[in-house]
Amino acid sequence: MPDQGASVGLATCRGGGMRDPLYFTVDDVVVKNAVQELSTLMLNSPEMTWAALVDGAFDYPTCDTTPYARSGINCFASAQFEGLEKAAPWLVPLTLDATLQQQLTVLLRHCQGRPMLSFAASRISLHELRGAWQGLHMVNVIDHQQLLLRFADTRVLAALPSILDADQWASISSPLADWVYYDRTARLSRCPVSLRSNASIGITLNTSQLDQLLQLSHPDAMLAMILESIPDIVPEKISCSRRYALVADSHDIALKFGVKCPADVFSLAVASLLSDGASNIDSGLFSILKEKSWPENGLGEYLVERGIL
Repeated sequence: MPDQGASVGLATCRGGGMRDPLYFTVDDVVVKNAVQELSTLMLNSPEMTWAALVDGAFDYPTCDTTPYARSGINCFASAQFEGLEKAAPWLVPLTLDATLQQQLTVLLRHCQGRPMLSFAASRISLHELRGAWQGLHMVNVIDHQQLLLRFADTRVLAALPSILDADQWASISSPLADWVYYDRTARLSRCPVSLRSNASIGITLNTSQLDQLLQLSHPDAMLAMILESIPDIVPEKISCSRRYALVADSHDIALKFGVKCPADVFSLAVASLLSDGASNIDSGLFSILKEKSWPENGLGEYLVERGIL
């Protein structure tokens, strides 16, 4: 099992089946409302094969004891993914009958507060879909390395259409007629599935794509680090998605002004949380970052000295 950490995209989540939405920076859905809108969507396209895609890495190492494992298809149940079976994506068939709302309720409640659940309308059988995706979970990167692309994680899924090229995204999405998920703010969102047919047997990421996926993981990892080391600075009365947005904005500022020292990037994230985002729009901070006159690893103290915090 690879190191799991809090990274997004090219890693798996930390073990233990964590459920804390504070950690995962996604808001809870209102289950009753979600069940209604999802069942309406699915019943309007009964000719499709509907399934939930569940990222079992969030239930590692006990995903095989979860409600979705009873009827689901483990996408890593092959020699190619030896050792990863307990962190697999699962395709869970949904029956469009009188039990649909109960099926959805069980899934939504189990996955609540974790970015691990999306819903797909497949043009092909789920076993065929599993086969179509077989060569797409592991992607090739620099120096012929292979990394796990976690597109069942909805934080990753949301970004992939803009990171992958058209053929790469078609490889993943073209077997589907529809693909929806709940975003960080608990709103139902739709992936732009590709209409072109592209049965690629693999995906190779260029340097730019790899960098974008790695950058995608940084705000989540930074917030996780803050929550583990200095949780008292995290405001309790704002939503999980708002916490993420504050740290993500501070990360964008670090990139814009070329702040590369991890301790200084961390200080910008801390400042954003302590100031409820005010530091992210502070012209005084921008002037400091342009000057680059603080000692390396000392941005936090420097911001205090200069009255930013």
